[in-house]
Amino acid sequence: MMIYTFDQIYESCVIGVKKRSFNADEIKLNAFLRANHNYYRIYANYGLLHLYIDKAEDMGWNKEYLLHLYNQRLSKNGTTAREYYNLLKSYSADNKCTLCHISEADSLDHFLPKELFPSLTISPNNLIPSCDKCNKKKLEYFTSQKDAQLIHPRFEGYYNSFWLLARFDEKQNRIIIFPNKNIYHENSIEYQRILKHIDRLGLTTVYEANAMRKVREIVRATTINSNLTLKEAVTKEIETLQANFEEYMEAKFTFDIWKWITCMALLQSDYFLANGTKIFSSQPVITKPSYKFR
Repeated sequence: MMIYTFDQIYESCVIGVKKRSFNADEIKLNAFLRANHNYYRIYANYGLLHLYIDKAEDMGWNKEYLLHLYNQRLSKNGTTAREYYNLLKSYSADNKCTLCHISEADSLDHFLPKELFPSLTISPNNLIPSCDKCNKKKLEYFTSQKDAQLIHPRFEGYYNSFWLLARFDEKQNRIIIFPNKNIYHENSIEYQRILKHIDRLGLTTVYEANAMRKVREIVRATTINSNLTLKEAVTKEIETLQANFEEYMEAKFTFDIWKWITCMALLQSDYFLANGTKIFSSQPVITKPSYKFR
């Protein structure tokens, strides 16, 4: 396995294809940016990025030049550094956005915004694969409040368990998704952070919409096969998810999590198991919008 270093990215951004050595200022800047790259990992590992302070401008480094390293070198097509951009973009499970785990990772997001943290513009630790939608929703979000800090997909352990749960709402006949209160107490900082994360990125709306499509697919399976009960249909879906997990362990708590918690919620709802077919059998899996105007 090839091991890449921050210095390689820095060199490709500063020198590119030119055959020359660093000058004195470039050597100092390399050391400064590498140090920030390493400090970031420590802050991120302990969930302390809300305390991170950027000292680039205080130390006399030009912010516009640091932004230039990313905008005109690392992320720009046709540059030597672009290969590292593409490499970092590929560091995601099943090529999914590491923020929503739904859409494809077609860009890199600065977890700490580059405009506020110019010393981290080309740090791989601060660059996470994301979709354009999440990138735009997140924008330059930053907080100094610990309970409002978004979840870092690479350095924190939220994605090692069911950080979200779901229930079937019997009054509304729909899946409701929320942070896992069994792991994170409702008044805890972790619980508040998950709430902020899913609210900022609109994950509840996306996950619940996908969950309801899955519910209708499961019900449809029982109408096609009259010998299959709802409980059996849901159990078969879980067996498929388990097989996927055994093959690809990252799936369970990332891009498959909404499927897992939906199926778990359905199995726990005696009301759904008894009435689901009657409720959903007449509903299409995908509805076509009407474009009629008067």
